[in-house]
Amino acid sequence: MNKSRIEALTDGIFAVVMTLTVLEFKVPEDGNLFSPNVLLMLLIYITTFVLLLPFGTHCTM
Repeated sequence: MNKSRIEALTDGIFAVVMTLTVLEFKVPEDGNLFSPNVLLMLLIYITTFVLLLPFGTHCTM
């Protein structure tokens, strides 16, 4: 297996994981964007993004 196929596979996995992470956001029923649940989901999203960022940027390094 050559390097470009492995890069394409990791790009695909990265795209799927980030898409699924974003789809988990739900609009609160009360409209309060600063509720603990929304802030927790935002923290989880940011943490996931930061941890997965090196896998998505391998081809630019």
